[in-house]
Amino acid sequence: MIDSLYLLLPLIFMSGMTLALLLMGSFGSDYGGIRNMALFSLLVVGATYMVARPPTGAEFGFDGLFMRDGLSDFSAILILVGLAFALLLSDSWLRRETLLRREFPVLVLFSGIGMLLMVSSSNLMTLYLAMELQSLPLYVLAAWRTRDLLSNEAGLKYFVLGSLASGIMLFGMSLVYGFSGTLAFTDLTLDNAGTVAGMTLVMIGLGFKLSASPFHMWTPDVYEGAPTPVTALFSMVPKVAALVALARLYVLDAASVEMLQSVLWFLAFLSMVWGAFAALGQSQIKRLLAYSAIGNIGYALMGLASGTALGLESALVYITIYLVTMAGVFAIVLSMRRDGQPLEALDDLRGFSEHHPVVALLLAVLMFSAAGIPPFAGFFAKVYVFRAALDAGLIFLAVFGAITAVVAAFYYLRIVRLMYFDEGSGAHDRPLSPTLSFVMFLAAALVTGFLLSPSGLVTVARLAALSVF
Repeated sequence: MIDSLYLLLPLIFMSGMTLALLLMGSFGSDYGGIRNMALFSLLVVGATYMVARPPTGAEFGFDGLFMRDGLSDFSAILILVGLAFALLLSDSWLRRETLLRREFPVLVLFSGIGMLLMVSSSNLMTLYLAMELQSLPLYVLAAWRTRDLLSNEAGLKYFVLGSLASGIMLFGMSLVYGFSGTLAFTDLTLDNAGTVAGMTLVMIGLGFKLSASPFHMWTPDVYEGAPTPVTALFSMVPKVAALVALARLYVLDAASVEMLQSVLWFLAFLSMVWGAFAALGQSQIKRLLAYSAIGNIGYALMGLASGTALGLESALVYITIYLVTMAGVFAIVLSMRRDGQPLEALDDLRGFSEHHPVVALLLAVLMFSAAGIPPFAGFFAKVYVFRAALDAGLIFLAVFGAITAVVAAFYYLRIVRLMYFDEGSGAHDRPLSPTLSFVMFLAAALVTGFLLSPSGLVTVARLAALSVF
């Protein structure tokens, strides 16, 4: 029991802090103090994960319901960084839109606790409970603008479709238990058709959380309707938790890789195709970024579909670079205003470089990285997943991934063209929030400087992947 509590120490602290923040909000504490305490709790939890690391291999607690290993620690740090970005991005936007309420940081932390549990789950029931804890606060955050029809629609659509995906996932778990007699990852073997069918349904439920096609139907509408800081949260953090949970189920053993590879192949292929071609006709920035998210998840799934340590390593590198890139992009989107009103249409970027040359340069760097143009980090992220797919013999998937990457580069470069080569339709507001400036500069510096020292991230991702194999 003591060992189990030791493994849960970061989550116990984060849960206690979240409940304390909830009480602070009930007694009238201001938003700024609660947000700063939330950021402090994320910092402490991150330090705990980095210092109190488990020894070589995995440690299990609570009769195998919970585990910590290199993969869980790597993904936990990534989740905490994404949550911190989301809190930093939300402050100035919520103030300007008069949507500043004390519950916002609390809901973000509650969702974060669910994500941390997801990446450390070693039992299907623990995974399901963690996924629901992650999802319920996100349903509320999607409908945060209670007087806005689009936001209400986003929250309702996300709730209904998310509940459907949860039901499919739970039905799949019941099949797995019925045919195998266990829910523990370490005891699962895909030795009959019923267990394979159940595991496929579980993967479909996780595919919904990842925005993988064809289970992406909620993504464009929810991205567009939700408040922009919430959209930034959706685009970064939940995908890390779902990808790691999917990786744990997929690489149970050699038999699971062989039987489930076609499922991931199918998800990766459709996601890359739909993300590339459906985005071409978009006129809203957030809808464009929604389809970009679908396509990028396809590339991460292509690495994961390899079923090797190299494939998982490449997927972790890809999702890390994607998270940093999206943090910077959304910081710039949140800073775009004209006459005090937020701008979210692509045409609003026309002539953006005339009024904000530095911010336009940062956005251009992030778009080049997202398009996979060297020497930026996005290029190396794609190279890693392509290499993993080719090494695993997934030649057609790698070739088609390269084709869709070229198609997707069109709409990323279109943003650069609008900023630098089209005539502006009006001046943009100049004041920028210090936190938004910090995030966009940091993101651009990281994707640019990745070439100088790529081995750091790659080495840590490799150690995390090897802890599973």
